[in-house]
Amino acid sequence: MKNTLIVFGIWALFFLYHFLFIHSFTDGCAEYQLNKSAYKKRVKGQNFFEWLLFLRLKSEIPKSVLVYYYVALAYQISTLAIMYIIYHFTNMRILCYASLCKFQIDTLVKGIIFLMFRGKGGKFDYSRRIDKKRGIK
Repeated sequence: MKNTLIVFGIWALFFLYHFLFIHSFTDGCAEYQLNKSAYKKRVKGQNFFEWLLFLRLKSEIPKSVLVYYYVALAYQISTLAIMYIIYHFTNMRILCYASLCKFQIDTLVKGIIFLMFRGKGGKFDYSRRIDKKRGIK
């Protein structure tokens, strides 16, 4: 029982860390496109689903980044469900191997994003890959 609580705690931390990473990366893309005042006006009064799905900022975020965000979000939720199923129908060793594979995939994806958008001081430099929109269309 103690081992399963530890494994579920580790899963929850992985999920939270990866979710916060992809959400902050996607939010940073929207913030890069807008000035601070416009960004604050758009996000003011958002409900949870608007915040989670970037409903108010879809036009500012590049489509490729939105696709990455939605796929990563679906991947995270589905792997949690799969891990839960594995826990109930198999042994702990398979569960640990599956957890290790998930951790390695998440680390690889985050590493690729860091390499593509790395900037000084460990912050993302969105100007390396994303063109900033200028003016009103």
